[in-house]
Amino acid sequence: MTARLPKATYDEERNTTFCSRQEAISLNIQNIPISMTFGVFDSCVYLGRICLPMFTCVFRTHVIADPTSFEEPLLDSNVTVILQGDKAISVSQGGLGTSQKTAADNPVKLLSDCADAAKRRQSAVQQVLMEALKLIS
Repeated sequence: MTARLPKATYDEERNTTFCSRQEAISLNIQNIPISMTFGVFDSCVYLGRICLPMFTCVFRTHVIADPTSFEEPLLDSNVTVILQGDKAISVSQGGLGTSQKTAADNPVKLLSDCADAAKRRQSAVQQVLMEALKLIS
């Protein structure tokens, strides 16, 4: 895949860079970074018939891929994984986090699980992206 960028020249007298509107330089793109987002939320399952303080509550962390704009405000946090080729170049978690009884005990495992899921989904996402790029070129 090739992209074209305006040719940039630096003017030392003005200490400014100018971009040409007539000339363009080809930029050969080898790997397209692909970003995938996962939503993280906790649920509480009570081990009794009614919710009373004397009953034990078990927290479970749930991860959903590609949360919608409706789902995002309901999430405790989100994890974004950026892949380039077969390597994760960025993994980050945003938001308030999950409860102290679940993923917070092992946040590295949560991030690692999301990165593994992103790697499994990468080829399908990249295939759709390449088909879309063929349509617009």
